[in-house]
Amino acid sequence: MTWQAYGSIVIGSVLLALYSVFTKKTLSAGWKKREALLTTLITGTCAIMLFATCWATGGPKIKPGFWFPVLATGVLNIGIQYLNTLAKSKEEVSLVTPIAASTPVIVIFTSMVMLGEYPSKIGWAGIYLLVIGSYVLNMQPYVDKVRKQEGVASWKHWLTPFLIMSKSAGIRLAFGAAILGAISLNWDGLSSRNANVAFGRGVVWTITAIGSLMIALAKKEIPGAPISWKFYFSTICFLALLYGGCSWFNSSAYLGAIVPYVGTLKRLAIPLTIIFAYLLIGEKTNFRNRLTGGMIMAAGAVLVGIS
Repeated sequence: MTWQAYGSIVIGSVLLALYSVFTKKTLSAGWKKREALLTTLITGTCAIMLFATCWATGGPKIKPGFWFPVLATGVLNIGIQYLNTLAKSKEEVSLVTPIAASTPVIVIFTSMVMLGEYPSKIGWAGIYLLVIGSYVLNMQPYVDKVRKQEGVASWKHWLTPFLIMSKSAGIRLAFGAAILGAISLNWDGLSSRNANVAFGRGVVWTITAIGSLMIALAKKEIPGAPISWKFYFSTICFLALLYGGCSWFNSSAYLGAIVPYVGTLKRLAIPLTIIFAYLLIGEKTNFRNRLTGGMIMAAGAVLVGIS
């Protein structure tokens, strides 16, 4: 992995963390139950910005092997979004979210099959540390809740998503989304390497915007939505700028790193989101309890960086 690719992912993770925090703030301000419509507006605007960036940086520069991966990952992103939303409607969010931590482990094997890309021994260790740290961070809210209710939490509570998988449709749907994500990351890598990165991501977010719009129409989210030109230019454009920048930086990293490394290091956005949520919107978090997960992720990030 080149240091340029590593730095690109770090910048992308910072932008993604900021995007997550400000999106949550927007959802709390009249957009709950209109997630698909908000996604449509953001990804559609994102696509416009990326296409503009593409033409300002020399055009599409399309190579053979571009169109199938970019169309495939665009369609899969719609499925991933839908499965994650459905999973959260059927199971506690605190149990569904940690499942995403399994994606980097799965992508190791999908990348071997689809692209023939293999992490080094140090890279393997870094990926597993990042996955474990990410899982610990995401499970912490659930374990804290159990400890508060029952006075104590055992190792079984940390493994709850796996222990209840056969009984929980929400957990199974979340794993389905993780598997689709592990496949999609490989096509993200191919589309980024076979065209101008901005053009490829613009195509992906156009497909996602169309799919999200269809979902929004089916759920009847548009009537009564608090949309105005002021809201669009002050909020949507700002969120699209953060998300588009994150998308461009993360995808650019595929030019200097294998897919498993990029897919794993994206998880750096998780601890950054916790920090920014506390600093920017006053969301209180028990940093002491989450310190372990953050330190494990930091160690994993260092190992991946030097691999």
